[in-house]
Amino acid sequence: MRAWRRKTNSKPDPPRRCHSQESAKKTSRWRLPEEPGTTSRRGRFAMDYEFTTGAPITEQEALEQVAAMGFYGLAFDDAHDEDEILHWHEFSAVTWVISGSGSVENEDGKVFDLGPGCRLQAPAGYLHRALAGTNARLVIGTDLPSSEWTSPLNKKPADRPAALSS
Repeated sequence: MRAWRRKTNSKPDPPRRCHSQESAKKTSRWRLPEEPGTTSRRGRFAMDYEFTTGAPITEQEALEQVAAMGFYGLAFDDAHDEDEILHWHEFSAVTWVISGSGSVENEDGKVFDLGPGCRLQAPAGYLHRALAGTNARLVIGTDLPSSEWTSPLNKKPADRPAALSS
């Protein structure tokens, strides 16, 4: 798995398949379980996330990794003709791009171009949106079973509890 690490006075190595249109400027405070070669990032509101690139992964392999993490998994097709509105979810999640391509933007305006092998792990409350042109097969694992998700699934930024924004 390929990722980049931010060091003082150094620039990250450019990723191969997935990439951010802006280099990381901060290191993380909240640490996700890390594997060698991965890096966590933090946005403006101290909302940490981990974005990595790697070799393409099959749907079955991603679902097996979800199960090994103790998360609840599902696979689905994600297609957007228009930009989504910025939103958050009540669950922590890890998402793999199985096939296709697209772009996701976070609350800081950082855009990540996605392709097979990209992986995003984010805590509950992470503000993001899929951009127009996204058409990808995804596997998502969440720490909350889908039967416990509340409606609407995509929640408005103004409704995000303070506990989920720091």
